[in-house]
Amino acid sequence: MKEIAITNSTKPENTFEPENTPGNNAEVENLFIKNNIFYPENSILSDRNLLDQINTEVTLTSASLNFISESGIEEFTNNNSPVVQNNTELSKKGNKTTHVPVLRIRRNPKVNWTYYLSPLVSYRNYSGTEKNTSSNFNKAVTHRAAPGLEAGIMMKYSLTKKLKFISGFQTNYSAYTVQANNIHPVMASLLLYSRANAPYLVSSISFYGNGPGSAPVNLHNYSLQVSLPVGLEYKLAGNNEVQLNAFGSFQPSFVVANGAYILSTDKKNYITQSSLLRHWNMSSNIGTFVSFKSYKFNWQIGPELHYQLFSSYNNTYQLREHFVDYGVRVGVSIIK
Repeated sequence: MKEIAITNSTKPENTFEPENTPGNNAEVENLFIKNNIFYPENSILSDRNLLDQINTEVTLTSASLNFISESGIEEFTNNNSPVVQNNTELSKKGNKTTHVPVLRIRRNPKVNWTYYLSPLVSYRNYSGTEKNTSSNFNKAVTHRAAPGLEAGIMMKYSLTKKLKFISGFQTNYSAYTVQANNIHPVMASLLLYSRANAPYLVSSISFYGNGPGSAPVNLHNYSLQVSLPVGLEYKLAGNNEVQLNAFGSFQPSFVVANGAYILSTDKKNYITQSSLLRHWNMSSNIGTFVSFKSYKFNWQIGPELHYQLFSSYNNTYQLREHFVDYGVRVGVSIIK
């Protein structure tokens, strides 16, 4: 049986003699540690072939583990330069003892993320630049509210104990139903105004008449928008478990898809004119909600109002259409 010496310089400090029993591993009870440095096997044993034949499992003594837990593990790199590895944990994998770095991600306690969904009742509000334009228009048409939907993710950053800055990503689908009737194709005209406020007519073929008829049909005016809300949330009342909050935000929006049937100037027919529709818009959200904790989640529910600030049409069409949505927002966030 050959004796292996663990040395520092030329003077032997500790020796061990492995058992040469088939199926069993020899165990080194005391690993040599000097000057607070842990010497791995490839830097202190010159006979690697003999080490492979022995198939030993190196374990640390309790004294060494106490040292490691307090000051970390120091080991040699390939050029035998000591490197200190702190914040490590020892774990056993198979028959070998290894150390695994611990990765700790620090989260900002002031930031919280909320996911929300709002079923909506969607409609439109009309206004005009000319006197009594909107009221006359409302009397001439038959429109009904339609279902809408809002969904998004909201980041909330605590400015004070009661006030939070909110931002995120939101999508809105707004719509209403137009009651019309199928007719033989006819030419219909729209009165528009240039930037210099000069009037001019645009004509298009119409397949739908205004109001009820022998062949009724429902047309759908809609807008699908994505936006980046920016606003504030304020705690009105409550404690750590149940709260009453209010919020408000402005939302620069991009119109992903839309469709509009526009009433002709003589109010007899509906036509489509895609060149009149805006691609960018601005909306606002206001509402209140009650929040309460359940298990690991913070739930939020309350009424909200979504209003489109700019008209669905550009300024060449004097009638202004604004989508307005009434809904109930349901949100959830994870409690840290």
